[in-house]
Amino acid sequence: MKSTIYIYLCALLGGVLNFQQPQTKPVPEKKKAKVILLLDDYICSEDQWVYLHGFKDWVSGNERVIFDSAFIPKGQHRIELQGEIPFETEFKVFFSRKGPEFYIPVEPDSCVIMNVEETDGEMFYYKKAVQGKFNNEYYDYWQKTIAYRNKIRRLLAEDKKDSLEQVKAERFEFLTTRLKAAKSSWDVRGYNMINVEFPEKKQETTALAKQLAEKFPYNLSLQEFLRKKKPIPISKESRRIGEHFSALRKAKSVIDTLNLSLNQPLIIAFPDADGNKVSTKDLGVDYTLIDFWASWCKPCREEIPRIKAAIQKFPGQFKVYAVSLDANREAWQKAIIEDSTQMFKHLIGTYPNGQPSRLLRQLNIKVIPANFLIDKEQRIIAKNLRGEQLIQTLDSLMNQ
Repeated sequence: MKSTIYIYLCALLGGVLNFQQPQTKPVPEKKKAKVILLLDDYICSEDQWVYLHGFKDWVSGNERVIFDSAFIPKGQHRIELQGEIPFETEFKVFFSRKGPEFYIPVEPDSCVIMNVEETDGEMFYYKKAVQGKFNNEYYDYWQKTIAYRNKIRRLLAEDKKDSLEQVKAERFEFLTTRLKAAKSSWDVRGYNMINVEFPEKKQETTALAKQLAEKFPYNLSLQEFLRKKKPIPISKESRRIGEHFSALRKAKSVIDTLNLSLNQPLIIAFPDADGNKVSTKDLGVDYTLIDFWASWCKPCREEIPRIKAAIQKFPGQFKVYAVSLDANREAWQKAIIEDSTQMFKHLIGTYPNGQPSRLLRQLNIKVIPANFLIDKEQRIIAKNLRGEQLIQTLDSLMNQ
């Protein structure tokens, strides 16, 4: 993916920068960068491997490398990895079974300590570390980038052209100031953003690119990116590593789905708004309706009056375990208030970043509304009850 970004951004420059060899300058001595990962119970609930990989920027933007790897036995909450680097770069962390894929900006002779949790989802870019000043500085920069993009989208939607131009001008000034003050080749990473976000500023950004290339001649990945050096062909080892991770990602994406047939047990646990996991076993009633819905699902919300009627008719015997598929948690909470469904046990099936949780993917819910009626033994006794079917089914069960 990284090489694709380089090629795309180089095309934006339109050949203004001619290929030429950078001035010879020795690559700084390599030093160790350590990463300590603190894993929650979910991440270490089974045996798996963890990899620390990335690119050798001092060789080429195409040269992949596995810096380190380690086997994590079930129940081990702490793992230590390391790699040798000559200057600032980023490691990418990959778990073979459970856990997110993400980046950690690092500098030589440093140690980053990072919590890794189920709620991180399957993939993200950057996260604040328990320890790691360099990582956290870039995390803050990334948060500003996200905030800027969200603001641009909002101003576009509201057709506020004057405000839009003002925000873009401030962003351009921020990026150019940051690049001119770059103290390391890592700081130059903002150059790709300024090219993509401001193609109309090509003359200014091209001049800035020349300055950056002269300032950091030993970063060959940067030289390739700025078209000061032709990219070297991908080596066999780099290609092998790329294929290895493609195979690992494919294997990781295969998840065993749960058996949701009638009379099969269904015991699940999703988190509530406070992050506390609640199991269907915790409700302690004769019958529970596990209802999958979302704030944006009109048919789901149209069923609510009939579900409320069932609760009123069978107090103490029937409860609702409502699992939202909302990616937007504010919309989820707003819908609960609008529909006055506080008597439901409300849970969320997505991670804070909006990605579906592993358990939700195991349930393989393709269409909503969807529901399962389970008895006190947690067995599925009915599915997808609509309209009057819910009360009719409960009436029949209660009279047995």
